[in-house]
Amino acid sequence: MQERVWFTWETQRRNANLAKAFGCEYARFDHCHRHSLARYPLSVFQTIRELYRRDYGLVFAQCPSIVLCALLGLLRYVRRFDLILDVHNVILDQARDSSLLGSLIRFGFRRADHVIVSNANLVDEVRRIGGSPLVLPDPLPEIERRELPDRFAAAPRPIITFICTFAADEPIGLFLKAIQRVDRPHSLFITGRRSKAGDLLSYESSRIQFVDFLPEEEFEGLIQHSDLLVDLTTRDDCLVCGAYEAVGVGTPALLSDLDVNRSTFPRGCLYAKNELDDYVRQIEEFLDNRERYRSEMQEFRSDFEQSWARIFRRVSGALPSQERRAS
Repeated sequence: MQERVWFTWETQRRNANLAKAFGCEYARFDHCHRHSLARYPLSVFQTIRELYRRDYGLVFAQCPSIVLCALLGLLRYVRRFDLILDVHNVILDQARDSSLLGSLIRFGFRRADHVIVSNANLVDEVRRIGGSPLVLPDPLPEIERRELPDRFAAAPRPIITFICTFAADEPIGLFLKAIQRVDRPHSLFITGRRSKAGDLLSYESSRIQFVDFLPEEEFEGLIQHSDLLVDLTTRDDCLVCGAYEAVGVGTPALLSDLDVNRSTFPRGCLYAKNELDDYVRQIEEFLDNRERYRSEMQEFRSDFEQSWARIFRRVSGALPSQERRAS
């Protein structure tokens, strides 16, 4: 098998997991906290250096970064490798723009051998842009068994953890208004950097805590020992990372009521329309049936893993092979 590498310019669980699954060298050059005048030149330099360090036959790259994908679209003809892009659905929205970024996305798509997306609802859009789509959901994350961090140990049960990054598509404020209406014991912990929470911090109370960006060990301990994980989006056709993490640790999840969520995570989850009253209904439904949802999620894990393995074999068989081309 030809040598493989997976490039990413940010830290995200999907990258590490898929790099391992595809047997890739994992080349993560994450300088996101540097100024862009330093971040991009440094990332470009490290990427080119890695491509010349080894003779890679198959190169994977996460998109975003748009610059990374356009760069590899150019370099594939110099270093003669096959190129696979793994694309977040926000990139498909940007690809429609007439801006420079939109042009770079279309350039990368058209020079890649395949474009991987997380679900079948995105296939037609990839084709419209000029890419050759493959569908592959995230694999379940490999999370070590951890204790609940001491800082959360005294919290009243049930513990609800809202996994978020304070992105524009996360209806955090609406959910906080809803949970304030739930007059039953609970503790709500909101992950993500407090510095990005802005006016949402006004909701903080004895029941609602913004816990800031947690070290990986603490985050993994918190989600394993939570009673419910919440990960919401206003984007159609978006599979959120928190849903996979919920399945991985066997914790029930509250997700946005999207067809793609219902088909990918059919058990162990609750689905809420992004409306205040429906959030309240679904939270109360969970509180009434906690053990049933936990049992369903823990049983669903093995079904998901078997289904994912079948999809992965199909995608792996579709990848370009320099050995096949040479024979």
